[in-house]
Amino acid sequence: MLPTIASFWTGSALSFFEQVVIRSFQEAGHDVRLYVHGTVEGVPEGVDLREAVALCPPPFPIADGDRTRVAVYSDLLRLHILREGGVLWADLDAYCRRPFAFDGAHVFGANGRGRILTGVMGLPPESPTLAALLGFLESECPVIPWRGASYRADAEARRARGERWSIADLPWGVTGPKGFTFFLKRNGEDTYAQEKHVFYPIMREALPLLWRPKPDLARIEPEGCRSVHLFGFTRKQVALHYGGLPPAGSYLELLCTRHGIDPGAAPARALPWML
Repeated sequence: MLPTIASFWTGSALSFFEQVVIRSFQEAGHDVRLYVHGTVEGVPEGVDLREAVALCPPPFPIADGDRTRVAVYSDLLRLHILREGGVLWADLDAYCRRPFAFDGAHVFGANGRGRILTGVMGLPPESPTLAALLGFLESECPVIPWRGASYRADAEARRARGERWSIADLPWGVTGPKGFTFFLKRNGEDTYAQEKHVFYPIMREALPLLWRPKPDLARIEPEGCRSVHLFGFTRKQVALHYGGLPPAGSYLELLCTRHGIDPGAAPARALPWML
């Protein structure tokens, strides 16, 4: 039995980009559960739709146009999902190339630069990292634990003055890969990280390979690759520079053909956070 894949979406209808990702998991043999905030159109058949707020009410107001707060809420939501057990988390830009069949519940990958990313994420419910991350993200006036004594003293002084803040006010990435990497290493669970090529064969500087013609499949989908992370930046490029459609002859077009998705019926439209 393959694990159920869980993800989250809000703010717009699913484009061909997200539809391809969902189909890739389904056709690899996974059930897909999609948590949503508000109405989301364009969801492929067979997806188990659930209301995100029923599992994890947002601890701060979120608006569809506020990418930072939506991302931070997603960082918190996925921890509650993993605590329930029996599922793996995958962002809707994590294209599945081969089934996620792993020994054990620790499923995540390194970026090759000393950090462990959260685009694909699995932890056992009893994981000390999972407990520590939840404790950090749900604390009142959270203090970044890897910062120095001067930072901690300043935070304490701010609290004494009556200032209050939430995880939504922390720097970008703290609630995601930065925090995940820190707690995994502190608890000795970083040793479970898959090598870069398993989940992240290409990174930001190589993303043009996804929308340029004549894709190098050996580089994009190397031996041992389980998924190709497409990244939101790719969706942004397509939305702003290619009319929301995969460029002819590109890897993105190949994915649509591979999984029977009509991109013209679900273009990647430009969203406020992209402009």
